[in-house]
Amino acid sequence: MRRTRRARRAREGCLDSPAAASVSVALGAALLIAATALCSPELMTSERFGLRGGDGDASEEPPEVTNSSTLEARVPTVAFLILGYNNSIYPLWVTPADKVLIYVPPPTCFGCPPSVKCNPKASGPYVDAPEAWWCAQRMYLLGVQELLEKFPDVEYYFFADVDTVVFRESLTTLIQLLEYEVLKEGEDLYAGQGLTLDHAGDPTLGKFIMSGGGLVVRGLTLQKLLKNGTLDKCIEAMRGPWCYHHADWVLGECLATVRVQPTGHKAFHQYECDDYTSETMVACHPVKRRTVQRRMLQNRSETNSRTPWRRRPILGKSWARPCRKYDWRKKACIDDAEDKGEAQKRPVPSVAFMLWAHGEASLPSWASNDMHVLLSLQPGPPAQTADQAAQAVFSGGTQGEASGGDIVAEVQQRSWCKHRERFLGALKHLVQDFSQVDFYFLSSDTTEVFPEAFETLMQLLSQKVLGPAEDLYMGHVVIDPEQDMPNAYVALHEGILLRGHTLRQLATEEGLSKCAEDHESGQWCSLSVDQILARCLAQGMPPVRPVRPSGHPAFLHGHCAAGGGRNAGEAASEASSAAGPADGGHGVGVAVAAGRCAGAGGPELAELVEAQRALFARAVPWLDEAWAEAGGWHHAKPLGNRESLEGASPPDPDE
Repeated sequence: MRRTRRARRAREGCLDSPAAASVSVALGAALLIAATALCSPELMTSERFGLRGGDGDASEEPPEVTNSSTLEARVPTVAFLILGYNNSIYPLWVTPADKVLIYVPPPTCFGCPPSVKCNPKASGPYVDAPEAWWCAQRMYLLGVQELLEKFPDVEYYFFADVDTVVFRESLTTLIQLLEYEVLKEGEDLYAGQGLTLDHAGDPTLGKFIMSGGGLVVRGLTLQKLLKNGTLDKCIEAMRGPWCYHHADWVLGECLATVRVQPTGHKAFHQYECDDYTSETMVACHPVKRRTVQRRMLQNRSETNSRTPWRRRPILGKSWARPCRKYDWRKKACIDDAEDKGEAQKRPVPSVAFMLWAHGEASLPSWASNDMHVLLSLQPGPPAQTADQAAQAVFSGGTQGEASGGDIVAEVQQRSWCKHRERFLGALKHLVQDFSQVDFYFLSSDTTEVFPEAFETLMQLLSQKVLGPAEDLYMGHVVIDPEQDMPNAYVALHEGILLRGHTLRQLATEEGLSKCAEDHESGQWCSLSVDQILARCLAQGMPPVRPVRPSGHPAFLHGHCAAGGGRNAGEAASEASSAAGPADGGHGVGVAVAAGRCAGAGGPELAELVEAQRALFARAVPWLDEAWAEAGGWHHAKPLGNRESLEGASPPDPDE
């Protein structure tokens, strides 16, 4: 009742004012029609909306809107204030569950004191706007007051006009990233497309956010206005020095009294909707015609559903945070090139693949024709009899006391060594054939790669995580306690991701010489090919820098192999309940590659692939640099029992 009486008193005050008393009922109606035609002629339709939206007493329910990419993480609560008119209806982007207030200001109100003059430099063409338009500006803070009283405990407030188009999937992502990734506890936020009026010659006018393009305010920020009567004082100032100030100016001025400053944001657009199909846009203005708004929402949905994930922008923390630097006159961010690139389609770094395959293997289903792939075939295990082995080794005779079994073992050892020698030769051929790529990916023919997550990881590593000369040797790390130091390596079956220059420096004649010496001496013949690679990278013989393995949870072990501990069905279940930011996850469960998938095949593998695609689609906003750089020894697994080594220290090669 207190809110109703206050609103009624405000309206009665307007009607009792001298300016309103001098205007006849007919003239007031004419001014209302003129103002409505000026501001939103196409929105004057026969579809009606109640004077107060969002509390169940509207004459029309909002349309059903389904967000196809809603994250499973909790979405912070949001309340919307929409500036409308007597016949305004719910915008098309509103859902039935939304907390919405459509504020309809009165068509007549109080006038300004004679001592207060309108600033033509600041107001521009609105100097001669009709009374109804000016009343919308002067009464706007009453709408803010009603919003705070109606929805006092929400975490964010969003301001828009009835001719603003809001893209809800992007807004949901933005709010989540702001809450969980960008803002600190207790930090204020008042953001959107900003403008400054410092050219108007009035020291009281400054920077503010234009509400037509949409603006977002953190709940704790706007709720400060209710303390110590701040908002009441701002409302009173509208009858005095702020009388000719526009609605969004006044909101900024009132927030400034509680030491909250505006911040520019590239996702909001006050004057155009040209790039509305891009997911980087949260809101744009003005779109008067409802049919045009509907077509824009449909076009954007269809465009994004047809666009491959690799071509879609990544909505990460850099996109969500307000601009570090902002040109308030040009109304645009002037952040460095790194941040500008965040709002564009990221180029995919180049990569060459080497598949260490058995027998007559062919390219896997995940490999496309435009990929750089070297299919290196290795021979099968030796299956010789003792006599054949003896003849192969001794050319028809025996030496000393060697038995047939010893001879077979020696032949198998030589074949094993030859097998490793071929692997080192294949690395050299890979670098020679693809000498300019950004990354190399080594795997077996039983590795399953998930292209969308794989490309996202490479993008983030190259653009956000790694320095220009920094090395990378990443994947599923295994520790073999039976081997001498260094005994940690990245498993080939789960995939090995290497920086381009990391492998190229090793694949030179000088770099491979030490590996070849140790190999020829027989010291490494008992090691697997991935262990040999780890030792080659770790030896640090000039010109090769020592490179240590870095573990990453996105290289999955045991999701495909029979008896590996988890099957594809369990992986799908795990993906469907994937962790979000609420429990500290940065894309938890998203896989770049999975090992030993050849034997799985059929429905189980298809289930895993589909589950990963669904998980990736939901987790895209959380796949940022924190997810990409999640390397370290705490992801290492010891050979044999595969138990986690949480908190384990990396082995010291000098010990």
